[in-house]
Amino acid sequence: MTKESAVKHTPGPWQINGTWPDDVVDATGSLVVSAYGDFESPVTKANAHLIAAAPALLEALELLVASDNGVITAAELKSNFAKAKAAISLAKGEPK
Repeated sequence: MTKESAVKHTPGPWQINGTWPDDVVDATGSLVVSAYGDFESPVTKANAHLIAAAPALLEALELLVASDNGVITAAELKSNFAKAKAAISLAKGEPK
């Protein structure tokens, strides 16, 4: 990661708080954001999952864009795509 693209947000990973399914917390359990709405609503839960996946999605996209320099092994590309797929699953709230 270059100096210009240094992380300016709360570092990931983020996850859904086990107590309040609309709250997104960081690795220390500190609140990052609450997905406003009825926390029993499937839409609110889906929003929280999408928000929680933001750091993983950003990392996966940065890896894929960086791999576009033409100098990447097949194993690195496969790893980058695996991270992207995992981030998408996280965003959708799918089990690991």
